[in-house]
Amino acid sequence: MDEAGTLNYEMESMRLRSSQATARGGQAYARLQTLAETRNSGQIPRIAKFIASTFNGDTIPFDLVELRALDIEISDDMLLCVDALRWGRADPVQPGPRWRQAGQGRDRTLGLEVVGIGVMVRGASA
Repeated sequence: MDEAGTLNYEMESMRLRSSQATARGGQAYARLQTLAETRNSGQIPRIAKFIASTFNGDTIPFDLVELRALDIEISDDMLLCVDALRWGRADPVQPGPRWRQAGQGRDRTLGLEVVGIGVMVRGASA
């Protein structure tokens, strides 16, 4: 394979990986949001804080050591979200009209306004 062919192959591989990571991360965000909105357990505040931190980590930081305190399926979903942020060509946590149908309301754990699979910080004191 010549240099141009190698470069094209590498670019296509990266595009494919990016698309897969974005899709998996979006699905993982949706699962995490559903848990945060519908369940009542000690893990919910960590889930809500993680979601909020992916939107604005400066305001609401998430310590990655917290992954150890969560069920494996939940922490795996969080890692998929991190992978989506790393590889994604689209922002999986940017609130927008296309995600509002997924659910709206006030997050009971952090006092955050949840919009779809994104989180908007409105007067949060987290």
